[in-house]
Parts: sequence; structure tokens; C-alpha cells
Amino acid sequence: MKKELSFHEKLLKLTKQQKKKTNKHVFIAIPIVFVLMFAFMWAGKAETPKVKTYSDDVLSASFVGDIMMGRYVEKVTDQKGADSIFQYVEPIFKASDYVAGNFENPVTYKKNYKQADKEIHLQTNKESVQVLKDMNFTVLNSANNHAMDYGAQGMKDTLGEFAKQDLDIVGAGYSLSDAK
Repeated sequence: MKKELSFHEKLLKLTKQQKKKTNKHVFIAIPIVFVLMFAFMWAGKAETPKVKTYSDDVLSASFVGDIMMGRYVEKVTDQKGADSIFQYVEPIFKASDYVAGNFENPVTYKKNYKQADKEIHLQTNKESVQVLKDMNFTVLNSANNHAMDYGAQGMKDTLGEFAKQDLDIVGAGYSLSDAK
């Protein structure tokens, strides 16, 4: 007469049997995972949107949130160009009369800036401001938690770059009245 196995014993028996088949399952699963991974990467490429405009439009506007063009984003922009991060929204921005966003980082020139006493300091270079101009941005907000990461000099350099590109900036200025 065969002894009835408890749940725990059945589980142990199944585990022991499965251990013998593990290598076989791994060698089958790995190629399947790679095929699926590459299939999704290939099929998952987003298309650049088509923008419809109408002749009777009075005004078209686009608003975006945080724009971070420094820190680890520079690893991509150094390889593909700063405009590459806007590739899927560029047609929308170019078709808009008014484009606004929150510019998250100060523009710095890699000088010796006095950094704010905090953990994360964001910064970007002047080419980022040129790209924003090329993307048809008309106004950017700089009243955020990273505006003063590099002190007054970082803010002055940021304001100077925006002035050179003839881009409006709100929420920051050389004085309190300028910032309003």
C-alpha cells in the first residue's frame, strides 16, 4: 500500500524532478526571450506624429513640463544630438504658435561655480538653449528647485544664454522685479 504524500512532500518531490530539467528549460527559454525582446524593440518604434493644422486656427499652443537636458541625458545627446530628445514632438512644437515648458537646469560654462548645499545638482550647456529655440519654444519657466544649483553666477549665465537666443524666461531674473 502506497503512502499518501503530504502537500509539503509533494512539493519537495516536484522540486527534485524539476531540478533535473532546469538546464533544458533554460536553454529553451533564453532564445525565446531574446527573440521576443528584439521583436518588441523592432515593433515598438514610435512614429513621428503628423500634425493637422487648420486655416481658421486663431492660436495653437503646446505646453510641456520639466525639460531636463543635463545630467545623464547628456550621454544620449552627446551621441545623437540634443535635438534627438525632441524627435517625436518636434512636428507638434513647430506647428505651434506658442510653446512653453519648465527649464529644469541652469546653463553653465564648466567654471568654478559655488554649488548649492544639496545632493543633486543639474546643469546643461548653451547648446541646449539653442535646441529649445530651434524647437520653436517661446517661453520657459525657471522658477524651480534647480534654478540656483550653481548660485547667482549660474543664474546669470542661464539668463544670458536665454537673452542671446531671444527666448523669454519667467520665474527668474537679475532682480526680483525682473523675475516677475
